[in-house]
Amino acid sequence: MNSSQYGLWARSGSEAPWRRWRRGESNEGVGITSPGMDPELQDEHGDGTKRILFKYEEPLCREALLLYPKELDLQVDWQDRLHWIIREWWLEELVIERSREDELWLRSLRELTSSLDLNELLLRIMHSALKVIPSADCGFFMMFNSESGKLVPRASVGVGESIYAFRVHPGEGITGKIFNSGKGEIFLSRALFHKSNG
Repeated sequence: MNSSQYGLWARSGSEAPWRRWRRGESNEGVGITSPGMDPELQDEHGDGTKRILFKYEEPLCREALLLYPKELDLQVDWQDRLHWIIREWWLEELVIERSREDELWLRSLRELTSSLDLNELLLRIMHSALKVIPSADCGFFMMFNSESGKLVPRASVGVGESIYAFRVHPGEGITGKIFNSGKGEIFLSRALFHKSNG
């Protein structure tokens, strides 16, 4: 297959855009182009491409789309074999990604134990958390103050100094609700954030 002209695209869920993942060695300068948002998912010539969609459940939750020349006849047993090969590629990537995350956490833990200053410790926790949370580039850390009965910011990254004037009671706003629930949450869009806060 590697010596053939083909294109393999991937996406994480049916709503996500396709991205080129792999291609055959003979693809240089010719042939299989990106499926884009085209429902027909055909090449630029319109009718010279066959396609196979592979779907993977947990722990991958991804889809792969193989586009290849129609003259290349892929029997069902080869399609099954490709399904498992692609799954193995992804599992290898997942293991490498998790190993990187684990190494970041371990390195962060080693750094954390080197400091006894609470403010510096919290700031290091924030930096470490942002390294392993997908798409996160800012955040703040709040602690409950028993004297005021409010949650008070103690560390922030990329938010600005004005965050330190922010105070909420437990149960108030998204921060207070998360505090009461005792469970962390990651919001992947402003819409989800506002929905949870409303």
